[in-house]
Amino acid sequence: MGLIMASLPNHGVCVFVMVAWNLWKARNRRWVDHVEQDPGKIQSWALSAAAELQPANRRGQRAPSQSAGLLKLNSDAGVFSDGYVGLGFVIRDELGAVVLAGAKRCLVAADNNTLIEALALRFGATLSLNHGLTVSLLESDSCNLVRAIRSKSEVDVLSTMVIDDIADLVSNLGV
Repeated sequence: MGLIMASLPNHGVCVFVMVAWNLWKARNRRWVDHVEQDPGKIQSWALSAAAELQPANRRGQRAPSQSAGLLKLNSDAGVFSDGYVGLGFVIRDELGAVVLAGAKRCLVAADNNTLIEALALRFGATLSLNHGLTVSLLESDSCNLVRAIRSKSEVDVLSTMVIDDIADLVSNLGV
């Protein structure tokens, strides 16, 4: 995937990420709300979102939540009906341009959402270190994970082990 992302122009990476994101949202909508969405609309939303991001990138404006030179890692995870989980992350620069992104599907013998979200964050942090990137901000939609990392509190044993790994990785990332 890294080779594919590296070979695409910035707009191509943006379109790829927006398509993947909108497919993921549609999948979750079908899984959770039992609502199927038209593939044409999914594509249209993705292309529209990518187009919205491009003018800001061309003008060199910063994303409002980031300062110059900072990289932000966003991670997310989801559970499939067959017992597999999807782990994903995206690292963006201060302009919102994708620097690195990744996703993988794996089998996890646990149904603990905090653990699965922690695995996604660890996946992104590990690959950012492997690519020599210094991430300044981490973001997850799991309140339990964010709370456990911030307070260094223990949750269940497996999640705590992964959170400890994240803490070690984060100290190497400079966060």
